[in-house]
Amino acid sequence: FVNNHKIVVGSLETGAITVDGQPVLAGFPSTYPLEGGGTLRYDANGELVDKADHDPSTKRIVHMDLSSHVRITVMRWENYIDFKIEMPQQPDQDGSCGNFNGRADDDTTEQIMERLGARVADGELLFQHRHVVAFTAEMQ
Repeated sequence: FVNNHKIVVGSLETGAITVDGQPVLAGFPSTYPLEGGGTLRYDANGELVDKADHDPSTKRIVHMDLSSHVRITVMRWENYIDFKIEMPQQPDQDGSCGNFNGRADDDTTEQIMERLGARVADGELLFQHRHVVAFTAEMQ
């Protein structure tokens, strides 16, 4: 849904926001139109996902309005990010948050792992790097 673009948004200390390896959104606030549809916007507007001890004047938020009504919001902090993904149901949607069929009873960790396995396939990763996760005996 991003027309094969690679969008990288990291923490403030990791550097520039890039699309296909090229820096974008260098100003604050700023907007960047994605070729093929979609818009990236960088500003201080929006509600924080994690309302921990953050000074609202330090908000640095990247809003990605993508095709298929997918919206990704990334809150950039000095050495980490918070993010939120909003989207309507997609065909064959399933993942760690469930399958979006309106039935919570089939979205247990065990049932999700039976459907999908314990890891997202490398070719389907949404993020640039795979996070190292220690699995408990129950997750194996």
